[in-house]
Amino acid sequence: MHIKFKKETILPALQSVISVVDRRQTLAILGNILIEALSDKVILTATDLEVELETSFSADVKEAGKITLPAKKFLDVIKNLDDGSDITLNLQSDRGIVRAEKSRYLFATLPANIFPGVDEIIQPVSFNIPQSQLKKLVDSTQFCMAIQDVRYYLNGVLFELSHNSIRAVSTDGHRLALAEIDLDLPFTGPYQFILPRKGVLELFRLLEDNEDIITMTLGLNHISVDLPDVKFISKLIDGNYPAYRKVIPDAIMCTSVEKESFRKALLRASVVSNVKVRAARLSIENNIFIIQTENQENEEAKEEISCNYSGEKIDVAFNIGYLLDSLNVLCGDTINIAFAVTNGSCLISEIDDSRFKYVVMPMRI
Repeated sequence: MHIKFKKETILPALQSVISVVDRRQTLAILGNILIEALSDKVILTATDLEVELETSFSADVKEAGKITLPAKKFLDVIKNLDDGSDITLNLQSDRGIVRAEKSRYLFATLPANIFPGVDEIIQPVSFNIPQSQLKKLVDSTQFCMAIQDVRYYLNGVLFELSHNSIRAVSTDGHRLALAEIDLDLPFTGPYQFILPRKGVLELFRLLEDNEDIITMTLGLNHISVDLPDVKFISKLIDGNYPAYRKVIPDAIMCTSVEKESFRKALLRASVVSNVKVRAARLSIENNIFIIQTENQENEEAKEEISCNYSGEKIDVAFNIGYLLDSLNVLCGDTINIAFAVTNGSCLISEIDDSRFKYVVMPMRI
């Protein structure tokens, strides 16, 4: 293999795929990046066996071929070369040789034929979606994913597809996020899949907030997303997601409040909340919303804001961080907060758009 290219052409491509390179080095080959030179372009592929990213850039291909190089070392060298540098890469015996002006590097390689690839997608179903809508779904739910929970199916986001909508759901057992968008899909469905945590985070990083149409392909074990510059492929979690609808409370006791006033009051009160439990007591009565926190140093905070409520008194405690996380992704100026009589959980949603819902379970203090 022998290729020639500019720093400015390879660097963005390298940076777009480098994040999935396995830093734990569970397999030596996973610390490498696959470089495949075709007749008129070069394809870069990185994987950690769960997520795979593939991109390409234009180059002067003098001799086609494949090579794997240590990903981080290769990126660090390219990144620190002078702008505008002409770079050549060729394979000699078992070494990758990188040259740029007076610089020369010899990198150890591993055989390209042992670089692991993703299995072929079985029974694929494809559809198109604007980037901004998919980004909104992911952004509205990713913060509720579990982290290394033994219930492995909670360590990701559930997607439900029907002929006219896509719904995303995530929960860590203490809170739940649900987001839905309207979209005409070329099948009757329904389809379900659970995208693992790393796949969710990588996909969100790659998505742009624009109306460019991208293609998603769903299979039995994998999903791929064809973005303008990168192809994203991820394994899916094989498991049954819990019956999340059962934890969404009915609107028994409901109040409306100005979102920004509520968010700022929570932020101020959080300053003196207990660092470990982060509990906040919420009391609502006669159109007054009271937020109270305290900590182990006997410091206290009390905030009062006006709301629209005339029912029985509500007195319940929540994790103040969970409440703030939900408010940070809601867009409306006014929100509804519905409380369940049975278990004290609350349902937070925009007053004009019920497609985005957040459930927070109560705390005992």
